[in-house]
Amino acid sequence: MDNRHEYIIKDSKNGEFFIFNDNKIKRKNTENIIKNMNNNSYFVCDFLSPYDDDIIKKLQAISNECIDNFMSSDFYSDGICWIFSGYPHDECDSYLTNITFSSTNYNVFGIKSGDKLHKSKIILENNGFTLSKKEKMEWKKNLYENYDLYISFSTILDDEIKDEFVNIENIEIKSIEIEVKTFYLGNRIY
Repeated sequence: MDNRHEYIIKDSKNGEFFIFNDNKIKRKNTENIIKNMNNNSYFVCDFLSPYDDDIIKKLQAISNECIDNFMSSDFYSDGICWIFSGYPHDECDSYLTNITFSSTNYNVFGIKSGDKLHKSKIILENNGFTLSKKEKMEWKKNLYENYDLYISFSTILDDEIKDEFVNIENIEIKSIEIEVKTFYLGNRIY
């Protein structure tokens, strides 16, 4: 049984057709990893929470700024940003698909800003993550993936980490970004 589905979708605005490929097994595995992450992390709202009135009220109460962008709704607070966008593709309802934080009030699998990079790597590996080798994400340092869930760490020494003489045991995490792969149904005219 092939669980990959190809959808041919007609754009109602200009009549053009485009293709969206969806691997339901991979998406389900990703969502199971996210459930585990939500149970072992804290960022106020569960990752992949739907963008609904309850979430909006909750985040507006603690956010310094709320920005409704063209393709996302972003909430900024002290040391954290929550971004809601379409999932599994940009034409779907919005869910919490990206979180970036530098505050020690938040954690992913217990990993906080200020923690040592080498210990965080072990924690992620114990949760099934591997260091990403995706060329398109090369600009991200310390990017780990598990199915379509990505966690990356930034440090003060990001540009020096490739240097073989840098002792990674002493490198501290400056900020953490968590994101799930969402599909952009490109070639759209809005």
